[in-house]
Amino acid sequence: MSDKKKVLHGSIYDLPDAPGVFFKGATKKVVYGPTRFLPDYVVRCWILEPSGGESKTHHHEWPHWVICIEGECTNVIDDDTFDMTAGCWEYIPGNAEHRFWNKSDTERCVVLCMVPPEGDIPIKGGC
Repeated sequence: MSDKKKVLHGSIYDLPDAPGVFFKGATKKVVYGPTRFLPDYVVRCWILEPSGGESKTHHHEWPHWVICIEGECTNVIDDDTFDMTAGCWEYIPGNAEHRFWNKSDTERCVVLCMVPPEGDIPIKGGC
């Protein structure tokens, strides 16, 4: 047996930052994915600094499943704008125009976002 035991638990905040340049005030960490326990999807953690987030809407072929775990953010999905706080979830259908940003000037916002592997830069090349 190997001297190095596989880590089976830990803090999201201790995971390495994912490579890439995303958007203002954002850090991304891959919690689960093809390189970490989950072959068919990628669960990313987005940490948005105060006032951080996307400035323009965009769309992809793939859907997103999102859960806010800390702070507050504002979201746009097609023609709808709404706020999320810790414990809220959202579903973004494939090809829907979307964006999100931290609505606080003082507190960070943290969301988990699940996409198929083609929707993640380090895994397959999406964003």
